[in-house]
Amino acid sequence: MFHAELSQDDRSPLSIRILSIEEYPLHYHADIELIFVLSGQIRLLQGSNDYRLNAGDIFVCNGKEVHGLYGKIDENVVALVRVNNRIFSNYYPNLTRSCYRTNTADPEDERLSFLRREMIGLLLNYGENLRHHEQINVAVMKKILGYLEANFNYFTIRDGVVRSEAIENSQTAKRISRIILRMYESYFQKLTLDELSRTEELSSFYLSHLIREHTGLSFREFLAFARVESAQLLLLDESVELNDLYEMVGFSAKRYFDDHFLQWFGMLPEEYRHQNIPKVKSGEHPECCTEIAKAALLDLLRGYDTHRQSEDPTLASGKAVVNISVDHKKSRSIPFQPQLTLSVDPQDRKAPDILQRLKRFEHIQLREASPERCAPRWGLDTIAGAVYWLKKAREGSLQLPISDPAEETDVLQGQNGLIFRNGIPKCSYYAMLFLSNARGRMIDSSVNHWIIKKDAPGGIPSYVILIYNGGEVVDALCDESQTPEQVTDAIAAYREEMNMKLSLTGPAGAYKIALINIDSSTDYFHYLHRYGKQSSADPVEQLLAEQYTAPYVNIYNADSTGVLDIYTRLDGICAQMISVTPLSL
Repeated sequence: MFHAELSQDDRSPLSIRILSIEEYPLHYHADIELIFVLSGQIRLLQGSNDYRLNAGDIFVCNGKEVHGLYGKIDENVVALVRVNNRIFSNYYPNLTRSCYRTNTADPEDERLSFLRREMIGLLLNYGENLRHHEQINVAVMKKILGYLEANFNYFTIRDGVVRSEAIENSQTAKRISRIILRMYESYFQKLTLDELSRTEELSSFYLSHLIREHTGLSFREFLAFARVESAQLLLLDESVELNDLYEMVGFSAKRYFDDHFLQWFGMLPEEYRHQNIPKVKSGEHPECCTEIAKAALLDLLRGYDTHRQSEDPTLASGKAVVNISVDHKKSRSIPFQPQLTLSVDPQDRKAPDILQRLKRFEHIQLREASPERCAPRWGLDTIAGAVYWLKKAREGSLQLPISDPAEETDVLQGQNGLIFRNGIPKCSYYAMLFLSNARGRMIDSSVNHWIIKKDAPGGIPSYVILIYNGGEVVDALCDESQTPEQVTDAIAAYREEMNMKLSLTGPAGAYKIALINIDSSTDYFHYLHRYGKQSSADPVEQLLAEQYTAPYVNIYNADSTGVLDIYTRLDGICAQMISVTPLSL
């Protein structure tokens, strides 16, 4: 039997190994694995393809995909990050059906730049052995998987090589992703183009054209490719009879199976089995790899220009960097005391979860009042609402209801409350929480950031930095009456990025830096539109929603010799709070 390789700890959300590889024989696992080459070069055999991966390359192996890794010991370092599908399926229910492909023809593909940054952050947390790094890395991986789902869950085949090619139209990308998943799920059945066209509500002619344009193959060719790829796993299992195998993967006759297998693998199925069963990982044929120490891992990561403390702050995106330098002694400052009043009605007083969330605010005023219903402005229920209220805070005091009106049964109402009626916080709740905890003296600001200094005992200051992106588009989303679909599309279409380098001059020493980020991936509006409006009374659904909407948090330590450099990046409509605190406090 050809068994799946098991993780070192099946209860852990992530399994991370840092290796120098001579040979990691053919194997497969039920979970997704991200392969990140940190230095040198390796050879990756995956499916019918033979890849050469160089430093900086990231490859995703989906569940039940046979692959092997080969190189020269001490001439490469590779991070293998195994994702526990059972745990992360709580966030992404279709994870076990994924077809992620990240190898592109363009090594400068900006989609890969995002993955590299997030993977480096994840490995830094692991290497530095930060307190609670496992919990932090769950949030990081949640973000990575969301990005893979949106940008890499489809692929094309050019000149016999499986590659990822970006599809600009998001609706087309989703359609191609659905079609590919359907063919991989139904490869052993008699699936027809007419059946698929009815499901997609398109003509067979147009769907056929769409499939060829975006996958590089016709419908029949792609279905045959999915079948022979699925046969690879069975061929390496000696308990499966060769004469039965062609029917198991959906071919009507063995000669068709042989022809298509020969086309993609360059040999007949019998030859493949004979040549490759001895290459399968087993007790007699173990891996030949060397474990790399965490100290060596950190040295490698610090050499990447995507490192949060890099000397080259371009962050591999090609975008301009906003440089902000502040000397806490020389900078002029003014008091920063946001005036925030929250309205609380009798229904709120009876809701323990709302009262608990209310207690987290500092320096606010409360007033007894019921929220007034206005015409729906759906942007207020999204990440756009968070940026909108931060912008409004610049104009003066804010007065907002803590929750939406109680008389409606719908969770999404397009109202200006900070919490939905089912107790799930909006992104704007966290934005106002950021604001209420940022009192001090403002030493720098622009149209999209504030830097607040908080004096501390001993004269060593701490800082709170508030940043947001997308301010130029949120007014239309939150002031105008648009449909929920229009709001969703507008948020997805806004792809402006901002790279920022903050240089804080102050006392030398060690500092704790905490970055808290909210964006559409932590947006309950996005969650409901993606996974359906299920009953909010279901305790499991409530737990999932609370986990999904929690801000992304990254905490690390940094040493300063007098100037503390912090790099951050904002993608799309989002907001961040960065807390900088001396470790001596």
